[in-house]
Amino acid sequence: MKTLTSTLVTATIVGMIGTASAEPMEIETPDAKVIVIRPSEQWTANQGLLDDYDAGQKKKKYLLIVRDQNGKNTFANSSDISGWLKAAVSNMEGAGWEASGWLPKNVSIIGPSTSMTGTQFNGIIGVQERYYKSLIAKVGSPEMQKSAFNRGVVAGYVLTIGTLGLGAKMGIPTELLGLGTGVAEQIGAIPPALLTAVSPNWPASGDFSQYPVVDVRQVTPQGSRGVVGQIIIAYKGGKTPQAEETAMAAAARALVGVDRPLEDVEKARTEDYNRRVTIWNECVASGKCKTE
Repeated sequence: MKTLTSTLVTATIVGMIGTASAEPMEIETPDAKVIVIRPSEQWTANQGLLDDYDAGQKKKKYLLIVRDQNGKNTFANSSDISGWLKAAVSNMEGAGWEASGWLPKNVSIIGPSTSMTGTQFNGIIGVQERYYKSLIAKVGSPEMQKSAFNRGVVAGYVLTIGTLGLGAKMGIPTELLGLGTGVAEQIGAIPPALLTAVSPNWPASGDFSQYPVVDVRQVTPQGSRGVVGQIIIAYKGGKTPQAEETAMAAAARALVGVDRPLEDVEKARTEDYNRRVTIWNECVASGKCKTE
């Protein structure tokens, strides 16, 4: 464990270099490239949720919940944690952060991993970008969403946020219809089981074909509250338990926001909001989206 914790500290410091912007956090460990897209940095009309994340970060309190393939939850504040979660909790404790079960507000549920090749993940990126755009077209302009939420008109636009999942296995998801040619080909090139890795986030950038294995985990807040994140681990060689533990421990620290000033969090949200506005305006200009 001492070796793992030491490596985690080194990996986090390396990841901080060149990460003073609103881009997703990228961390280099000896065996993997780790990308963390934080739910707290996604724009949502539910400002209360974002305030909860910020309150937890200001108090340096958090709660991570790790969910396995069978739906079993492991809480970071429990006494019997092990592996990467234990290393991450210990490391963050050394930085002055507390895994608390008493209203920490900064709560993230880390789902099980979906593994694929780097080439397959390139395909996920293409579908995910279309998915992100299609959801914006479906729910309307960000300004309308804010207005509706403030009026308490939630049911009309709040999405059931998740992956493409089982619906995608039956064909092209409804959310992706009408977005031009090539959608069916993109989806058809991805094994159905991997479509659950498609998340409603602006996707990670780059070519991942050089990585033999890529793990993708979805991250959600407690309850269905409208934002999602991702943890992406691209292994430089074969995936090993040690490589996974080191990468996930570093990812957990980044997810909590230990090394992320609130100013950068706010900047990331603004960029996500502006991206959504641009996509909506382009959709209106094309005639595919209506303002009324």
